[in-house]
Amino acid sequence: MITTARLRQARELGHLVLHQNPQGAPHALERQADAFAEAFLLPEGAMRKALVPPITLTTLADLKARWGVSLQALIRRALTLECVTPSQYRSLSAQLGARGWRTREPVAVPVERPRALRQLAELLYGVPIAYPALAHATGLDPAFVRELLEAHAAGS
Repeated sequence: MITTARLRQARELGHLVLHQNPQGAPHALERQADAFAEAFLLPEGAMRKALVPPITLTTLADLKARWGVSLQALIRRALTLECVTPSQYRSLSAQLGARGWRTREPVAVPVERPRALRQLAELLYGVPIAYPALAHATGLDPAFVRELLEAHAAGS
C-alpha cells in the first residue's frame, strides 16, 4: 500500500478519473487507483532512466528526495517496471523493514499543500464552499469532499 501524502492524493485522483461509475471488486478498484498513482507520479520513461542498477536502499533514498514518495513506493515501481526481479523486490522490502524504515524513513519529504484544487472549488462553489453541492456534482461523500478540501485551506 502506498503511504506518502503525495501518493495518497494521486490515488484519490485515480479513483476520481477511473471510477466515475465503479464496477468490479473493491480490491480491483484499489489496485487500479494504486497503478494510476504510480504511473502519474513516477512516469515510466523518467523512472527507467533513474532506476539504474545496482538498485539499493541508498540509491533509492537519493531518488526519494527527488520524487517525493516513500522508499516502498519506489521499490514497488521498480518491480512494476521490471527494473528489479521479484526476489530483489522482496530483499529490498525486507531490508527496509529490518532498518525500521517502513514507519520512519530516512530523507524527509516536506508536506505539500497544493491550493489549485481548493481554489477551483471556491471558484465554482463559492466561499465558503458549498460542500453539499460539490459532493452531489462529483458523486462523492460530502464529508470526504470537506475533508479533502479543508486539508488544502490556506495556512493549514
